[in-house]
Amino acid sequence: MDTRDRRRGEEERGVSKKRRKEIQSEGNAPGEGLRRAEWGIAIVLTLLAVLFHIGFLTQAGALWRDEVNTAEFARMASVDEIFSFLKYDGFPPLVALLVRGWAAAGWGDGDAGLRMFGFAVGLAFLGALWLACRSLRCPTPLFSLALIGLNPIIVRAIDSIRPYGLGMVLIVATMALVWRAIKSPSAKWFVGAGILAVLSVQCMYQNAFLLLGICVAGAAVSLKRADLKTAGAVVLVGVAAALSLIPYRATIAAAQSWNVVIQTPTSVKQLLSNLIEALSPGGPATALPWLGLAIVCGWAVVRSLRSRSGAGRSGTGPAVALFSGAVVVASTAAFLVALYSTRLQTQPWYYVPLLAILAPALDASAWAAATTNAWKIARLVFAVAIAAAMALPGWPQVTERRTNADIVASLVGKEAVAEDLILVSPWYFGVSFHRYYKGQAYWTTLPPLEDLRIHRYDLLKAAMAEPNPIDPLLEKMTQTLKSGHRLWLVGVFPDQRGGEQPAALPPAPLPTSGWYCTPYTITWGQQVSYLLKSHVLQAKVLPTGADRPVNPNENMPVVVVSGWR
Repeated sequence: MDTRDRRRGEEERGVSKKRRKEIQSEGNAPGEGLRRAEWGIAIVLTLLAVLFHIGFLTQAGALWRDEVNTAEFARMASVDEIFSFLKYDGFPPLVALLVRGWAAAGWGDGDAGLRMFGFAVGLAFLGALWLACRSLRCPTPLFSLALIGLNPIIVRAIDSIRPYGLGMVLIVATMALVWRAIKSPSAKWFVGAGILAVLSVQCMYQNAFLLLGICVAGAAVSLKRADLKTAGAVVLVGVAAALSLIPYRATIAAAQSWNVVIQTPTSVKQLLSNLIEALSPGGPATALPWLGLAIVCGWAVVRSLRSRSGAGRSGTGPAVALFSGAVVVASTAAFLVALYSTRLQTQPWYYVPLLAILAPALDASAWAAATTNAWKIARLVFAVAIAAAMALPGWPQVTERRTNADIVASLVGKEAVAEDLILVSPWYFGVSFHRYYKGQAYWTTLPPLEDLRIHRYDLLKAAMAEPNPIDPLLEKMTQTLKSGHRLWLVGVFPDQRGGEQPAALPPAPLPTSGWYCTPYTITWGQQVSYLLKSHVLQAKVLPTGADRPVNPNENMPVVVVSGWR
């Protein structure tokens, strides 16, 4: 071959390489554009989620009773006292100890300082969502941000001064590290997963059931690969967390003596109703994306089971789909069975830990199922639509006041004189009223309880076991009004239907409802209402002056009554 032929061949090869690069570039152009679009949307959704947390930080206001409970635990005289009072709470002590450390570090135990603590936890949760989705080979947490990052119920639960927020951060991070340990088995990942697992259950007992689901999923993937060693290591992560709860056996057993007052038969329909409310704060239609993603997750699992590549470590995509699907099924089953077994009347925020790990798992499944550009485009459009559906109704909810206890306590504290009497009902409103009331008038709850720093259901149970436990209080109310002084009613006092005098209940337990407290709290309120309607001359409803909507679970009305006939 002469020089010209060699040069021509080199030029042709050069043109050919250049053309191949151009063709490759042209072929990759849509994929690159989708990648940039996805990252752009994810960044915008993250910033919008941060805005939701800022909204809660600046607008939530005073602490409501559940938050006061945590704050008062943190303010107890010693760590020993915190541990001795754990039998009156439903959580391990980690968050209370961290809040105590936060205050000791100079960041404050007042409302503003504690709200900053909650805000920091909220930002950490967004980071945990990114970590989990990236670990599960999903480039961005699109659906996680849309479904739970902008869900006002979840934002409030995370940022409130309760164990939920940090517990959710830790359980989501645990799921991420468990998967990393399965994908690339090494001591560092398993040790890290074990540490996070232990910390997560030290925040919330409920995380033990979510961790069970995560470990079952991890073991299933490992066994499908015939990797017994990794499956055993995943199980050990759960065992370590379970062993860390052994010191609380006596505490949990002691709580069984009083939690009967809040237990009542609960139906599966009631559980699912509250779950749907947690899924869809913008209305029932906003629960449909969860259903759609669950169907996609199921399809991805079926496809992964049929995939031959899933058996080896190279088949990461099918393995992610299988792990995610198993997390969804096992964690949901374990959590709901555990919740049902408690016989508690659940609230929507009880379900947020479950949703915190379901969202990244569904996110990963949706990414694994999006194998064509058309599906990837649909995924982006779907995520944006969900975000809009959640954000628009969610913003007013996330910026509502958590309580008006501070306003009410200030109002009554300024107006009531020392000879007046303040009565707070139901009794649990007294937990937050206790934090904010600084006046000189004597105040008590219905029924009167000795310790109102935290929720003392044991004291309520003791009152229920007494005959006519509010008779001394009724006499004190009568004497206050007869002497020309005023009675301040804070909270709710239900009326007896028909205007008849309500019959006093016998000491608990009742034949029909047992130790359940609601019949007693209602009857006591009716007794107070009947007494006042029968004898009071004047009653005036006072405006509390809240400048925006207040959490309906703690929006206390105030009525001042006077005179006697």
